[in-house]
Amino acid sequence: MSGTQFALLLKRRFLPVFVTQALGAFNDNLYRLALIVLVTYRPGLSWSLMPEQLIAIASGLFILPFLLFSAAAGNIADHHDKARLIRIIKLAEIGLTGLSGIALWIEDPVLMLIALFLLGTQSAFFGPIKYSILPQHLGPRELIGGNGLVEAATFLAILLGSLIGAWLVARPGGKEWVIALMLAVAAGGYVASRAIPPAPPQCDGRAKTTGLLREISEVLVPALRQPGILWSMLGVSWFWFMGGVYVSQLATFARFVGADPGVVTLLLAIFSLGVGGGALLCNALLRGRVTTRYVPLAGLVVTVAAVDLFISAPEAAVDGPLMTAGAFLSSGYGLRVCLAFSALAIAGGIYSVPLYAAIQSLSAPETRSRTIAANNILNSLFVIAAACWSFFLLTAGVTIVGLYLSVALVNLAVTILLWVKLAR
Repeated sequence: MSGTQFALLLKRRFLPVFVTQALGAFNDNLYRLALIVLVTYRPGLSWSLMPEQLIAIASGLFILPFLLFSAAAGNIADHHDKARLIRIIKLAEIGLTGLSGIALWIEDPVLMLIALFLLGTQSAFFGPIKYSILPQHLGPRELIGGNGLVEAATFLAILLGSLIGAWLVARPGGKEWVIALMLAVAAGGYVASRAIPPAPPQCDGRAKTTGLLREISEVLVPALRQPGILWSMLGVSWFWFMGGVYVSQLATFARFVGADPGVVTLLLAIFSLGVGGGALLCNALLRGRVTTRYVPLAGLVVTVAAVDLFISAPEAAVDGPLMTAGAFLSSGYGLRVCLAFSALAIAGGIYSVPLYAAIQSLSAPETRSRTIAANNILNSLFVIAAACWSFFLLTAGVTIVGLYLSVALVNLAVTILLWVKLAR
């Protein structure tokens, strides 16, 4: 690799995978946010449920396939050409996007949820491949840079998909634009996947189906028996736990400090761009070496930033007009919040990328997809745990800044543990 990690964007062995992944992440969030906005502002779509309850169901249906099918996806990916599998998955995405478009067009909540589950399923099958294919196409000293680019693009795609989906569907004729954009992006993802170089299987034999629960066990147990991989996976899963708490509760936080929805968008942008920026910084910090040396330091920065949010928080703003994004930024506290979220997000990017690269480099080539599938299963469990953690603490009367502080304090313990287990 010459120059910086951005030289990889000129390589066929990286660029098509990079584009395919980014477009898929964009499409998932474009549809998910369009669905959420429709449910929120069209109460008739929610049956007898509150909109927030249906949104929670939708979030659960999207994450459920990662628990159910990641093991099977990893098993299949280890036994077949990964480039060919990606093309099959992306071709299926075009059909699923069409189904999603029909659901949006007729505003059928059952069909919308079914489509969301199926989109989650195709993402679950793509998940183990997108990370296990990188070590086949990249050199050992390119893994940090490649993972940083993928992570940055993923968070940017999530941000843009969320913002555009929410904005478009709320406009007159917006559903038609969302549907057209989804189909165009899905087609673009398939076209990009056609350029991915072959990535033949690195293990012998054929994939064997042993049943859902047993297959999950057969993927998880071997990975959990390898300390370096185990602690790296737990570190990544904790990153998703923190993101699950901080990002999912941004609207609650904004309302607590007396800010309007524009501030939610502002903080979401800061968080997504911050994680992406931190991910890109990793290559410069580590100079291409796969090492977790900066993970504990990044974890410590996350804790300090979250503690600052708690210390500087004003009293809950119950009454009065809500602050716009401009008013929020012009206030001393608002600027401090933005700086704290920036530090937290950048540290999160520096924290997560080396852990992903460690999982890839420590995994045996013949079982790498299954190891990454095990990581995806753990990630999903931690995301669900984050939702439960938030629900129970907020229900018990803990304020949103108190919730953020609780995660920061646990993160301090996790950081110390990872420093002991992974310092190298």
